[in-house]
Amino acid sequence: MTALELKQISQLATPNQVLVVAKQFQPKINQHTVNNDWSLYLDRIQDPGNMGTILRIADWFGIQHVFCSPDCVELYNSKVIQSSMGAFLRVNMITIEFEALRATFPHLPILGTVVEGGQSIFHYQTTQHGLIVMGNESQGVSAHIHAQASHLITIPSRGGSGMESLNVAVATGIICGTLRNPVVSI
Repeated sequence: MTALELKQISQLATPNQVLVVAKQFQPKINQHTVNNDWSLYLDRIQDPGNMGTILRIADWFGIQHVFCSPDCVELYNSKVIQSSMGAFLRVNMITIEFEALRATFPHLPILGTVVEGGQSIFHYQTTQHGLIVMGNESQGVSAHIHAQASHLITIPSRGGSGMESLNVAVATGIICGTLRNPVVSI
């Protein structure tokens, strides 16, 4: 395919020089991995750039399952695919209602994220496995999901900048990095 043809089919002003043709599939849930490792549940994520970035973060930290509420952005949206930088090929993306996932894994620890009022992620005594729930960019995690959380965690602000919250993809990166690489206090 020529550069002109790529530009004609791309939604970007400066398209990447790579084209992928892939069949969409619904991966199977690996029960062992979900029960013994970290997974993500994304509640109503709307921005395709955030979704793709979160998939990259999951891939970077070895998180194999990213569960998404049916109200999330389309997982095969071209901007999701582009911003994932290929992570969509390595991470299991599964659209499922939270209640159905909870029924399948009733004993899985649920870490709900909040802007304030939760335990600092930097002081959380990790269980080494569970479901990390990240919420909608403007509304956060749904109340009915918070009600089922085993723990509420937050990333404490250290500045007086007046910022209300972090971008959901940035917050996901901090939380995944902290849970994958806990620091032991001496």
